[in-house]
Amino acid sequence: MHVKSLKQNRREERLLVTGERYCRAQQEAHHASHTYLCLLASTRNHQALHNYYHGKGDRSLAQAASMVGLRLPTQPGEREGRAGGQGTKEERRAGQAIDAIMFGMIKNSLFGNTEETEYKLLSTETKDGVSFEVRRYDAAKYAVVSSEGRAFDQVSGELVRKLLMYIGGSNEQGEAMGTAAPLIITVYPRNDGVLSRRLVVGIRVPSTYQQSPPTPTDSAVRIEERPGMTVYALQFGGFAGESEYRAEALRLTRTLGETAPFQRKQYFCCSFDPPLKPYGRRNEVWFLQEEP
Repeated sequence: MHVKSLKQNRREERLLVTGERYCRAQQEAHHASHTYLCLLASTRNHQALHNYYHGKGDRSLAQAASMVGLRLPTQPGEREGRAGGQGTKEERRAGQAIDAIMFGMIKNSLFGNTEETEYKLLSTETKDGVSFEVRRYDAAKYAVVSSEGRAFDQVSGELVRKLLMYIGGSNEQGEAMGTAAPLIITVYPRNDGVLSRRLVVGIRVPSTYQQSPPTPTDSAVRIEERPGMTVYALQFGGFAGESEYRAEALRLTRTLGETAPFQRKQYFCCSFDPPLKPYGRRNEVWFLQEEP
């Protein structure tokens, strides 16, 4: 009798466990279906956000680096570059020195403090679906480098690199100053809108060094005092070259209209991000308002 009861109890336990497993399987299927629906909805939302915010000019990290003459570290088995075993001993030493400077510049750009130039927002306006701001910037000292004779896309990366090296420590004091935003490229359009082969690239010296900026070691870099200015600012994303800046400048011109008081002989192409940032970039076109 006792043996029979024990067998019956075990049988009932097996049935009970089987039933619990069956119920748990139902719950798991229900949970999995909700999880999959959530995944589908999240994927659609992510794609919608990506399409809206992802700039058409976005590039890979390697492409971003190459735009300003930088090279990423090589992986094992890849061909060695300038600082590898190729070239004479002097060439290798020179390459290693340059790489050290580059490393300091990259480290400063990626890990240094980024200081956005402060301004007073005078107004935010929207015309014909285009939004822009009117801002007032105070006078400040800028590190500046210029070029004549070469096109925007040919030389802008080289000039930007010189400034990043300066604030990254290539100065007589060896100061890594952090970074400032934006980088401002002054361009001079012809009557047909095409940019002339003259441009000036400037970056505001960070506030800590405004009173006494470190002395550049590159003779091409100079420090100049720029007066305060009022600008019309139009923002857009992606990597920007001459064609993108020209298109946005035309859009801002049409939005402001022919009677707006801004200078036609020059405007500013601004980048707020370090060269190695591959996506989510912020660019702006500034028109300098004529002073009354």
